[in-house]
Amino acid sequence: MISQLQILRNYEINTALNFLVKKFSVELKQLSILEIGPGNLPINKFKPEVFTDYLGLEINEDYLQKDIILNTSENIKKLKDFDLIFSSSSVYYLEDCVDLLKSIDTQRKSVEVHIIPTASWRIYTQLSVYLSKLKRKNKLENTADSINNDRKLIDLFFLKSHHFNVNRFAEFYFYRKKYWEDKFSHTEKRLVSLSSNIFYTGKNILGKNLSIKNRKLLSKFLGSSSRIYFLFPDEDRK
Repeated sequence: MISQLQILRNYEINTALNFLVKKFSVELKQLSILEIGPGNLPINKFKPEVFTDYLGLEINEDYLQKDIILNTSENIKKLKDFDLIFSSSSVYYLEDCVDLLKSIDTQRKSVEVHIIPTASWRIYTQLSVYLSKLKRKNKLENTADSINNDRKLIDLFFLKSHHFNVNRFAEFYFYRKKYWEDKFSHTEKRLVSLSSNIFYTGKNILGKNLSIKNRKLLSKFLGSSSRIYFLFPDEDRK
């Protein structure tokens, strides 16, 4: 049975690919693809008939499998050229994603698509974290910080981010559209971005109660939970 995460991921991927095809006349069947941080839902499993020439570059050893290699300097040096570099909710885990992207695409010829959560997602995800902890009677499992049981509510409220070295409130800064536009400008490629127009949160406390249609409606009032960034080579500049 398809999971809620797969449904949301499929929607975002379809939005990104349809934009490439309709707005930029990209022929997907002719593309070789490198995916950064595929996890357990690599894009070639989503559309195996399209992405037959696929390689995943994983940042977590737990997800290594056929056609997915570990992100090491040695492996990057062996990479061939790719038509498309893709990531979904993964590049922000990298210490310097732009440096990695430049080391992969040394000729600056690849089209890139990066799906990244928004500040709106971070805000509502934080609220969902609190609600999920309350539903579990404030058990503080799976937290990045050590917890002082004498003041566990305070510690929970000010927990550090799960990947940025800041607290959860300062972390909003790193999900802003301008932050990623500034960062991607250093790739020396033309940038186009698109809102995915869908609402969801981490912890997914609403589960399957919300359809894609209702999530799209909610995004108009609560903000979209992700944004899609497209990077095009210099020769495509207009």
